[in-house]
Amino acid sequence: MKAAQYYGFQSLARGLLDEEDVQGITAAYSPIYDRVLVPWLPKGKRTAHIYEAACGNGIFLRWARNRGWQQLEGSDLSERESSMARSAGFDVKSADSIAELKAKPAECFDAIVAIDFLEHLEKGVFMEFLAEAARVLR
Repeated sequence: MKAAQYYGFQSLARGLLDEEDVQGITAAYSPIYDRVLVPWLPKGKRTAHIYEAACGNGIFLRWARNRGWQQLEGSDLSERESSMARSAGFDVKSADSIAELKAKPAECFDAIVAIDFLEHLEKGVFMEFLAEAARVLR
């Protein structure tokens, strides 16, 4: 099974079939994100530019928008997942997140989020991701 197929399967297995399902899990995750992520994210919600690697169907992106962040984008290998995020109005590409970061100019993001992503990378790819993340962060 290819990576994109796996992540699409993962969402189906979690019962995330449509926008209502994704909104429901976003609401369920919100207290956790509020406690764990808010301290690490930029304070300037209107001007901060946040990128989510392997954003899937956009659970984090929805949460961040609900909390006031406005400049949000991401990518995911799964066309099905990224399509769900795009349908909610997010700038999300169906692409490899590391390749997407490589295509970005230096120092263009205030934060990079990678939920349920890094643990799937081999060491060399993980180091490549870290190098690109460091390059594109302000």
